[in-house]
Amino acid sequence: MRIAPLAALILVAASCSSAFDSGPISATGTYTLVRLDGAPLPAAITTGFTVRGSIELKSNTHYTLSQTDSVAAAPSTNTSVTGAWSISENALQLVPDGGGLLLGIFVPDTIRMDYRGHQNVYVRH
Repeated sequence: MRIAPLAALILVAASCSSAFDSGPISATGTYTLVRLDGAPLPAAITTGFTVRGSIELKSNTHYTLSQTDSVAAAPSTNTSVTGAWSISENALQLVPDGGGLLLGIFVPDTIRMDYRGHQNVYVRH
């Protein structure tokens, strides 16, 4: 009889739900920079090394992106950008207060985006 295999398939399919199936995923939180151009931090850049970075997505749709770069024989350079953020599907848009647009890809607990000419990967802990 064919009903038993079909019923088993339906039960397996029903039990294989993803996080997206259970409702909206909250993107708010702090994401730590873990990879730059595929390399773990500290990662070499043209002028030295990127030593740390983060993106904080706040519940009021504001964000802060910060990054610290170290250059030989000079003090570390701290960069901070603030603005508004939004997500549509899995496309993350960061609009800096001074204008412009930063685009990224959001999957639960991970953001991938180009920043200052580098491919950055941030992870929420």
